[in-house]
Amino acid sequence: LLFNSNTNPETVYAVNPTDGSVIASRTLSVNLDVVGGVYDPTSGKLIVLDYQNDKIATYNPVTGVKESDVAVPFDIYQAGLAINPSTGNFWVVSSQSSFAAELDKTTKQVLRYVDLSLKGVGNEMTGVSFDANGKMWVSTNRSWIVANIDVPSTGTGVTGVLSPTITSIQTVAIAGTPTTGAQASANVGQTIRITGTNFNGGTQVIF
Repeated sequence: LLFNSNTNPETVYAVNPTDGSVIASRTLSVNLDVVGGVYDPTSGKLIVLDYQNDKIATYNPVTGVKESDVAVPFDIYQAGLAINPSTGNFWVVSSQSSFAAELDKTTKQVLRYVDLSLKGVGNEMTGVSFDANGKMWVSTNRSWIVANIDVPSTGTGVTGVLSPTITSIQTVAIAGTPTTGAQASANVGQTIRITGTNFNGGTQVIF
């Protein structure tokens, strides 16, 4: 598939991979500044990345009508979307993150993240695909391609990262005495201790 985001709204082209001829085209009903997408043979839908709203949108490829959308797990600028043929799940990458995210093939909710910085890839990814052997290929805006990335079948392993899970959040006074046990100490040092699993260098805590 080839996307032309310079038109308003966008047009999607299906291109013959052998000779480059246009097989079919479809103008979308809503302008989203599409930066990537795939045709999902299971649902028969066109799935695209919405740069304007940081969402993954579902379109009817026959009518070009937008049917639904859900938020993607990180900022979208230059980005890529692919289907892993062995699972049917979606994978999203972006030039704004070093993580690839696996999304459920039905709900499109995040199943896990894979940290590709462990393979030497930073915030530079522009495309992603899978070959017949299930290997991930990633293109970057540094004009080179990372090939043959083994994606573990679960969130464990060298590159697999499960979504963080929080089991408790505790505030601890490192000085002073609280007036009451239900209130924090005034004008003294406080620490917040977050306990859980699957934390890593890419985990962010926003208050």
